[in-house]
Amino acid sequence: METKKLTRRLNIHYTLIQMAFWMSFVCIINFAAVILQYDGFESSQVGTIIMLAAILSTFMQSWLGDASDRYQAMTPRRIMVCMALFAIAVASLLAFVNLPLLIRAILYVLVITDIYSIQPFITSMCFGYINRGIPMNFGVARGIGSVASAASSFTLGKLMTRFNPRVTMPFFIGYYVLLMIFGFFFRLKPEEEAAYPDRVRSAKAKGERGSFLEFFRKYRLFCFFLVGMIVLKAGNQIIFTYLNRIVERVGGDNAALGRAAAIASLSELPAMALSKRLIQRFGSSALLKISAFFFLVKAVLLAFSTSMGMVYFGQAFQMLSFALLIPVSTYYCNEVVEVKDQVTGQALTAVALNCISSAIGNFFGGMLLQYTGLKTTLLVALVLVVLGMLLFFITAKRPEAMQAKIS
Repeated sequence: METKKLTRRLNIHYTLIQMAFWMSFVCIINFAAVILQYDGFESSQVGTIIMLAAILSTFMQSWLGDASDRYQAMTPRRIMVCMALFAIAVASLLAFVNLPLLIRAILYVLVITDIYSIQPFITSMCFGYINRGIPMNFGVARGIGSVASAASSFTLGKLMTRFNPRVTMPFFIGYYVLLMIFGFFFRLKPEEEAAYPDRVRSAKAKGERGSFLEFFRKYRLFCFFLVGMIVLKAGNQIIFTYLNRIVERVGGDNAALGRAAAIASLSELPAMALSKRLIQRFGSSALLKISAFFFLVKAVLLAFSTSMGMVYFGQAFQMLSFALLIPVSTYYCNEVVEVKDQVTGQALTAVALNCISSAIGNFFGGMLLQYTGLKTTLLVALVLVVLGMLLFFITAKRPEAMQAKIS
């Protein structure tokens, strides 16, 4: 009974963390092109800002992930709380202080870097308890987070249409304050710590750890899989960031963009909530290939949309693409990577999923959009999604096959 109470409490608490994060995520990331263009940035500059944030986040996540694997005091929870506090301070300057364009660009880079960088530590907080033997349900929590982000997208779309895109910043600050508070109290009581010892901390105490570079040597095949993820998501990122231009092309406004984002987020819940069962039934490697295929389906529908109805229909395929990839890739990492390397593994997965792919997609997408137009930009995005799908089919081996390659 005590175990059930603990599991219920932690799962509810973790769901609140996911809700706060994804509601804050859509405030900045989903509407990045709209917000930055309203502030006076051109399409190429929008792409450059997000690219710089993604590159900086790549180094930030990698360094913090390696440090967390090495040092007992640097737990994912503590890192997350400190990063949330930093972003609140920076976002407050953007929201309430009138600043020159260059300073605003730098601050936007810092905020977006924080959003990208904090995600793997939120994930590691959950899998840290899973590895202690506590049955956390990451998929359900992440899926409910998507529903919360859908509500946030829908509401913010209407508010931006009524007021202006900067209205999203105070909401971001409020959600991040909740994230920091929820994260601070997401911990076990002393007697619970004793009942569920931290195997990762024990490994650190014994010195069973490797360097960041050793991770690449040890998990070569897994790292090649991450390259496939980068290419796939780079193509998807172009379409995601400049979805506002697709919506404008078919006659939609910011409210329609908010509805499109909400549809995508709402559609994520079933796949994420059932991800554990789906993995048990079909295996993580098969589901990763399925998600790659539906990334292509979604990209084709959005690239060739001629009406808002078609855009909405394409967004609904989020359920079988992104909604599968997120939980399955985290479970896949947990299956392939040894316990002592988990934080680094989850950080690198997030780097591939969000940072490097975002840097490539946003920079080249912004340049292509400004100098060649929307049609060419979307065709390049489709080519990247096709290449990424092919790489997935080649590299997403079954966990036991991946483990056999570990040296």
